[in-house]
Amino acid sequence: HLPEGAAMSVKQLAKQLPLYGQQAIGTALNALSVAGYLRRVRCPVGTGDETRWAFRTFWSRTARDNEWWNTYLATETASQTAAPTPDTA
Repeated sequence: HLPEGAAMSVKQLAKQLPLYGQQAIGTALNALSVAGYLRRVRCPVGTGDETRWAFRTFWSRTARDNEWWNTYLATETASQTAAPTPDTA
């Protein structure tokens, strides 16, 4: 169990789970993704001239198909763009 907003990279998870290596954790994450429990999305981070990319990870306790994930992620993206940023609020 990781706290909300925790890093979900293979390296960070391997630090949290010392009994498993990075390869095993990467394989497990890929298997969860194929099964429909996990979706990793690459998102732009930052503003201005320099854009960086980060992965956001979404979990589901129930296996979901691609159609469900696409609808959910579209809704998530729409709610993020509609929400005011702290600078404009």
